[in-house]
Amino acid sequence: MADAILLSPGISLAILCHLSPGPFPSDIADGSSAIQQRRECQRALARLARVCRGISLAALDTLWRYIDDFSFSLFALGRFDHNKKLFAANPTQADWTRFQVYTERVRELRAGDLEGLHSSVWAVLARWCPRGPLLPHLERLTGLDIDASGLSCAVLFSQTIKSLELRILESTDQNIADMTIQLAEPALRSVCHLVIDDEPAGSSQRGDTIAFWDLAQLQTLHVIHSARLTYPMLQSLSKFSALHTLHLALRSATEVARVATDPGFPSLRELSLSGHLGDICAFMAATAPANLESLTIDIERLCEGEKCSDEPRQQSGLGRVRSLEPIYARLTSTLRRFQASLNCSCSNDHFPDSNMLLVPLQVAAPGLQVLSIVFKGAKFHLADKTMIGLQDAWPNLVEFEVALTARGTPSPSPSYPRSSVFVPPGVPDPRYYGQSPPAPQPNPTDHPTSKTIAAFAHGHSNLTQLRLPSIDLYACPGIASVPFLDHGLRHLDFCTLDDDVGLVPYARALDMLFPRLDVAAFEGATARGEADKDKSDRNVELHLLLLALQLGRQVGARRAHGYADTNAASSAPGDPPAIQLIRNERRPEETKAQNARSFDDSPVTPPIGPIPIFVTTSPAGYFPPAAAARSPSPDSMH
Repeated sequence: MADAILLSPGISLAILCHLSPGPFPSDIADGSSAIQQRRECQRALARLARVCRGISLAALDTLWRYIDDFSFSLFALGRFDHNKKLFAANPTQADWTRFQVYTERVRELRAGDLEGLHSSVWAVLARWCPRGPLLPHLERLTGLDIDASGLSCAVLFSQTIKSLELRILESTDQNIADMTIQLAEPALRSVCHLVIDDEPAGSSQRGDTIAFWDLAQLQTLHVIHSARLTYPMLQSLSKFSALHTLHLALRSATEVARVATDPGFPSLRELSLSGHLGDICAFMAATAPANLESLTIDIERLCEGEKCSDEPRQQSGLGRVRSLEPIYARLTSTLRRFQASLNCSCSNDHFPDSNMLLVPLQVAAPGLQVLSIVFKGAKFHLADKTMIGLQDAWPNLVEFEVALTARGTPSPSPSYPRSSVFVPPGVPDPRYYGQSPPAPQPNPTDHPTSKTIAAFAHGHSNLTQLRLPSIDLYACPGIASVPFLDHGLRHLDFCTLDDDVGLVPYARALDMLFPRLDVAAFEGATARGEADKDKSDRNVELHLLLLALQLGRQVGARRAHGYADTNAASSAPGDPPAIQLIRNERRPEETKAQNARSFDDSPVTPPIGPIPIFVTTSPAGYFPPAAAARSPSPDSMH
C-alpha cells in the first residue's frame, strides 16, 4: 500500500519537492537552524531512497542535485576520513564507477573548505579523472576560493557551468592564480552569471586576474573587489548585448568621464555602483542605459575634504555639501527602483534643505516604485514641508525609505526658548560681530507630522513600507478627528523618537490609519527600562503598543460575534477557568518572522478627498477626548 502511494507521480513529486534542500543560501552561517534543517532533509532523502525501489532513483536525483560541500561527495569514492580529509584506502574501479553514477546527478556545488583537503585527495582524483571535468553536468559552482592549491581545483571547472562565484585570496601567488584561470578559460567562456572577488587586485596596483570585460556572453556580472575602470574596459562592457545585471565596485573611474562614449548597455536593467561619489558620477556621465529599471549606489564617504576637487559640490551658505544631481541627470523614466546608501562620519548636516535631495529625483524618475535613501553615520533631517510636497509624487510607489543608521541629536523641547540672546529684527546678532553668520541649519524639530504621514499614504494607495527618520511628537493627533483610513501599509518604522513624550495617542492614531501593519515580529520583544533606553528603543515601544491595539481588536471582534469560551463549557459553575499553560521559550531571531500572523490582505480603496486629522502642540504628548474638539483647524497646522 505504501509503495503504491509513493509510486503516484503527483504524491512522489510533492514529497521530493518538500524534502529538497534547494540551492545553498549565501546568507546563512554554519551551525544555524537553517543548516540543521538542510541536513534533516538530506537524511530523509537518503532514507527514502532505501525504502522504495520505485522512488529510489528520483530520491537520489534530488539528494545529489545540491551538494553543500565538495568533501561530502567524496564519501561515495571509497573510505574517506572526514577528520583527516583524506582517503583511508585507494579507490577501486568499482568505487570509481559508483562515484560517477552519483556525480552525474550533481547540478549545484558549494565548494566548501578545499584548502583543508589533503594533497593526496587531488592526486587520487587526477589519476581517475586525468582529462575532462569531475562533475560533467555541473551548472552552478559557488564558494570557490583560489589559493595556493588552486591548480588542483581546476578539475571542478566544466563547460556546462552557467553560474560561477569565485574568490582569489590575497595570499595567492600571481603565477598560480594566472595558471588556474588559464585552465578555467573554457568554462569561463560558457558562464552566464559571474561573481568575482579578486582580493589582490582590489587592495594593490596589481591588475585583474580575470578579464571580465572580455566575457561578452555574460548576463550577470558582479565585481566585488574595487576595480580600476578604464575607457577600453567600459567600452567593452557597454557592448555586452545580453548583460542584464551589473554590479561594480569602483576604485577609480575618473578617466572615463573625459572621453565621450556611446550610451551602450542595450539590455541592462539593474545597475549597482559603489565607491567615491566622483567615480560614480563619472560612470553615470559616460553611460546612459536607456532601459534601466533599478539603480543602487553606495557612496563610501559623502564628505572627503576640499582636496577632492573632482567630486560634484553645491554651495550652501558658507558650507559645501555633496550633490547627487549629476546622477539624477542621467536617470530615465523607465527607472522603477532607486536605492542609495550615503556613508559619512562628519558632524555636518547633509542637505540642509531636504528638498535638494528628493524633489530633483521626483522630476528625473517619475515612475519610481521603490525609493530608499539611507544615511549611514551621517546626519540628515527630513522636513515636514518636504513630505507635504511629495504627496502627489510617484503615484505607483510601493516602498519609501529615508532612514538614519546613526543615533540622531536630541531635539530641543518647544516648551523652552532655544537661545538666551534676544536679537530684534533687523539688528545684527552681537555674537557674530566681525565675522559672517553661519550657514543656515535645518530645523531639528520640523519632523513630519502624523497628518502629513496620513496624507502621504493616502496619496499612495499601493504603499506597503514606510520608514522615516522621525515623527513630530509635539504635534499630537486629536483622536476624534483621525479617520479610519484602512490603508494597506504593512511596515512602518521610525529611526529615532524623542524620549520625553508619550506614544499612546500616536499608536492609537496609527492603528486607525494603518490597521494592517505587520507587527507580529515584535511579539517576543521587550521594552527596556528608562535607564537603559535610547531613542531607537522607542520604535520597539511604539510597535508593542500597535501590537497590543491589534490584539485588542481581535478580542473585541470575538466578543462582538459571540464566540464562546471553549474552556468555560468544560468548567463547572463556580470552578476557576481551566487555563492551559504553555512553556514560553526563547525563539531564534530567524524564526520570529516565520511565526507572524497575517491579517486580511484584500485590496482596499482609500476614501476620496482630504484627510481631516487635527493636531496640536503638546509637550505632554496627550490630549483627552474632550480637548480634541477644541483642536485647531487643518489649515492652521502647517
